[in-house]
Amino acid sequence: MAKGRPAKGPELVEGLEGSEEAKKRLEVILETIGGQKSAQEAYEQLGLSKSMFHEIRTGSLVAALESLEAKPKGRPRQEVTEDQRENERLSKEVEELKAALQIANVREEIALVMPHVLKAADGKKNGWRRARREGGRPRAKRRRPAAADHDGRGNVAY
Repeated sequence: MAKGRPAKGPELVEGLEGSEEAKKRLEVILETIGGQKSAQEAYEQLGLSKSMFHEIRTGSLVAALESLEAKPKGRPRQEVTEDQRENERLSKEVEELKAALQIANVREEIALVMPHVLKAADGKKNGWRRARREGGRPRAKRRRPAAADHDGRGNVAY
């Protein structure tokens, strides 16, 4: 004799959620499977025809079997729709445009507060062409000392 609680069998159906009629049908089906009742007793008790009882019992067993099939572990994959892809693309574009706007605003502030920084950073040389274009006079170029201006030791005499 096995130790522990005795098996409840078809009485387990009483604790399940569902209508009373469905519970009664399931209990009778389990009794026929367990050999406690014959099929004839079962369909007479339920008030069903023989073929209807067998159809319900087979359907119940198929549903039970399907519910016991192995399923993939974890959450099922969520399919990404075209609208979701478009939303992601547009969100990235908005973020890039916000960053570009912020950079432009900082550059504008620098230009207003320190205009000389931007002029020196533009990489252009101040020479004759720029002076003519701006209508001013170019600054004087430094004269490179001639070879005769050296004292022979690398020092330049001015």
